This record gives sequence, structure tokens and C-alpha cells, in this order.
Amino acid sequence: MRRGRPLVQYSTMTSFLDVLFLLVFATLIHAADLAQKASAAKEKPKPPAAVVPIPTGPAATIDPERLRKVAVAEILAGLESRQAIVVRVGADGRLRQLERRQDGVPAVTPVDLPLVERVPDPDIALVYLGERSPDLRLCSLVRLQLAVPDLSNKIVIVALDQPLDQLTDALAVGLQHDVDRCTGDQRGVAVLLDPRAAGAAEPTPDPHQEDKTP
Repeated sequence: MRRGRPLVQYSTMTSFLDVLFLLVFATLIHAADLAQKASAAKEKPKPPAAVVPIPTGPAATIDPERLRKVAVAEILAGLESRQAIVVRVGADGRLRQLERRQDGVPAVTPVDLPLVERVPDPDIALVYLGERSPDLRLCSLVRLQLAVPDLSNKIVIVALDQPLDQLTDALAVGLQHDVDRCTGDQRGVAVLLDPRAAGAAEPTPDPHQEDKTP
């Protein structure tokens, strides 16, 4: 008796063809999408590249260091043309006197104005008056003492009796703020001189004093 042929399992073959068709279809869709994006990218105008101007002419050959020196010279010349006002501030936080040359002659204006004020709060103790009111700031007080509209032709030199780090925090910080605010408030230029940073000279011994060295 002859054996019959094995039956072909069409269900397996059909499933394989379906998967293959789906893969090919998905590949075609993906390729079409890439082609569309590439076409859109070609049509989209690119932004113009930034153009960096290249300096030409005489200005292009000037050395920046030379420009810096010229600028510093201009600043120094502007400062030298200003009248110097020396402002003496005591360690007790009081403005003591103003010193300047007037018509070639030294002029001293004694003043006694407080820059700080004691408050009852023990955690604060002192407050700088210039932080409360612009009229009580150092350059404002100097302008009032000089009876001038502003300090546009003045350089204010704040000379301290004691080094900055030996002053109270309220006075030290307040003076530093006032020096920075002088230009904006009164159109002046101010500088704070620490006695040690300024290289204060040691007291010169009296030559007439007897030498008591044994």
C-alpha cells in the first residue's frame, strides 16, 4: 500500500508572506518619509552666515596696548585738572575738617559732622547715616561745606586717622559705599586712603631730644 503525500501546511506559508509584505510596506513608507524631509530641507532657505567685519585702514594697525596707555593718560590728565579736597575722618566716625588749596594758599575748613549714629539695638550698635539719607553721605556733606553745585571738578581724598580694618564695621563699609557713590551722587571722584596703604611715614625723631641710650 502506497503512502500518501504529506499535506502542505498553507497556514505557515501564508503567515510568513504576510510578515514579509508588512516589512516591505513599512520600509517603503519610511523611505518615502525620509525623501520628503530631505526635499523640504533643500527648499528651506538657510540663514545667512554672520559676517565679521575685518578692520581696515590706520585703525587696524593700532596696538591695543598703545590704546590702553593713551586711555590711561587721558584719565590721569582729567584727574590732575581736578581740585583735590582732603577730607579728614576720625576713628570716632566724625568728619573733622576739609583741606584744599585756594588761590595757591592752603585753606582748612574745620567741621564736626557725624557720619555714624548709635542705636539702641545691641546687635547693630552703630549705623552709617549715609545709608539712611543721600543728603548725609560724605560727598554731599563736602559739597555743602564748599557751597558748590556739585563736585564735577573735585577729587575727594578721604584720609583716615586709623587703618580701615581698625574702624567699626558701620563706618568702614559706609565710607567704602560713599566713595563708590560719589560720582553718581555729586559727579565727583573719591578715593579712600588707608594710612598703611598710603605708606604713612613713621614719626621723625626730634633731633634736639637727648639720646638716652645707655
